[in-house]
Amino acid sequence: MQIQKESVRNSILQAAEESLFSWGYQHTSLRQIANSANITVGNIYRYFENKEALFWAVVEPAWEDIKQIIQNQEDSYEKWDTDHIQQLAANLTRVFLARQKQFMILMSNEIGAPNTGVREDVEILICERLSLDLLPALPSDKQDPLIMEILASAIAASMFKVFREYNGDVRMLTERVSRIIHIFLGDVKDWK
Repeated sequence: MQIQKESVRNSILQAAEESLFSWGYQHTSLRQIANSANITVGNIYRYFENKEALFWAVVEPAWEDIKQIIQNQEDSYEKWDTDHIQQLAANLTRVFLARQKQFMILMSNEIGAPNTGVREDVEILICERLSLDLLPALPSDKQDPLIMEILASAIAASMFKVFREYNGDVRMLTERVSRIIHIFLGDVKDWK
C-alpha cells in the first residue's frame, strides 16, 4: 500500500476547488482534477472514495465555519445592539473572504450536485437559532414559529445574494451584511 502524502492530497483539493468553482460539479471530472494536480485519476482514488467525497472535502471547511457562526452560543439575541451586529457582520465577512471559492461552491445549488440541500440546511440552522434565543424572549402572543421560519429563509436568501454579488469591495460587503442583519434582527426588542 502506498503512503499518502499531505502535499498530494492538498494538490488534489486545490485543483478540485478551482475546477468546481470554475466549471461546477456537473462539468468537473476527476480527469480534469488529476490533470490540474499533475497526478493520475487512480491516485485521486487513493485519497478520496469518489467525486462526491472529494467535493465534500473541498467545501467542508467553509460549511463548518458557517455552522459555527450560526450556532455560536455566545451570541445571544438578548444583547443584540449595533456593536454586536457589526461584530457578527465582520465575522461573516471574514469567513466568506477566507473561504470565498469554497463558500460559492457550497452555495451554488447546482442540480445534481451533492450540496443541493445546503441552502435549506442553512435556513434550518438559522431558524433553530432564532427559535432557541429569540422566540422564548418574545411575549407568548408574539411567539410564532412560522415567522421564525420566514425570517430564517429571508436572512439566508439575502446573505447568499450579497455574497454572490461581491465585487471585491470588502467595506461594502461588510456594510451590506451588517445592514441585512440589522434590518431583520436589529429591532427585535421592539417586537415586544
